[in-house]
Amino acid sequence: MESTPQPPRFFFPKEEKLCSKRIISYLFEHGHSFGMGVFKFFYVTDFPKEWMEVPVQTAFAVPKRSFRHAYMRNRLKRRMREAYRLHKHDLISSVEAQESRLAIFIKLNGRRELPYPPIEAGIKKGLRKMQRIIAEKNSAEA
Repeated sequence: MESTPQPPRFFFPKEEKLCSKRIISYLFEHGHSFGMGVFKFFYVTDFPKEWMEVPVQTAFAVPKRSFRHAYMRNRLKRRMREAYRLHKHDLISSVEAQESRLAIFIKLNGRRELPYPPIEAGIKKGLRKMQRIIAEKNSAEA
């Protein structure tokens, strides 16, 4: 009996959450960044593979300076995580294909609360750009 390809599972497990202080400090010391709409994406790919079990780990931030109330920061981070969770699969598959590791830190730069659709569009565009950057990096190495 032939096995059909499994559809992507839309989870965001703990292993994919960027929590390691070592990776986060390395990310901000040696990483790169780009802006996409109201988001700023920080990323790093050149760190030891032993530091991470999964191909991609991600963290999200909303500054307290711009959003004083915790409920609003939490709401925005929840929307960012949801958009990432639904659109991460292409990025993860391209990172797995190149057998590398990727750490991403996504920060919201806006000063007013955004509804979900613009957040989703910004995260989606940022992940596509991240995919292109990784593909260009690996084609330059080859």
